[in-house]
Amino acid sequence: MANFELIGEVVGGSILFAISGISIYILNYFRRKKEAIASNEDDIEKLELEIIRIRRLLLMIAKRMDRGNRKLHPDVDSDFEDLVKDLLTTEILSKNE
Repeated sequence: MANFELIGEVVGGSILFAISGISIYILNYFRRKKEAIASNEDDIEKLELEIIRIRRLLLMIAKRMDRGNRKLHPDVDSDFEDLVKDLLTTEILSKNE
């Protein structure tokens, strides 16, 4: 009788050990996924800020080039105004989303 009780305790302990290990593995898996998602969100925010800065820089360059082009060639119509309008429209629409 004592052998059966001992075997039952060993089997019960082994099952408990296996379940605990699997539970810890699953919890760590989801914790790592959560950290990866948070890291990706930070990277996405940084990229969005960089895109906004690049758009603003492109807008300033287009305005300066248009001013310079008008000084040198007042009779020629440039497409810089359209570029500026597109950039402003895109920036305004992206802020509203």
